[in-house]
Amino acid sequence: MLDIDSSYIFFKKAFQSFKNHPSNDTFTLQALGYLGVNFLMCCYYYNAPKEYYQTAIEAVHSLPIEPAIGIEKLLTNYFEALVNHDKTRKARIVQDLKETGYYSIIRDIDNQEKGC
Repeated sequence: MLDIDSSYIFFKKAFQSFKNHPSNDTFTLQALGYLGVNFLMCCYYYNAPKEYYQTAIEAVHSLPIEPAIGIEKLLTNYFEALVNHDKTRKARIVQDLKETGYYSIIRDIDNQEKGC
């Protein structure tokens, strides 16, 4: 496993590669979406600097609109609300995740709420 700083370098290189050679195929977008959400979770658990979150949030937001990565974009919105201490937006996203059955993905984070 990589430490958070090495992971950040890897994450940035992966998205830079995508920017240099963009592809809109579903598999590539899903892989990048998964990578973004996974990195955001690592940022949370390893108390990463806000810059790391912002880089990941911007990267996932930059991906094209594609139904196959809708949950990744929603989870990215959750982390954005968490980092920005936007309790109203976070609560709305949590409610949506609960209603759609995806809350378990962030339940531990939501229950800890240690902030960023």
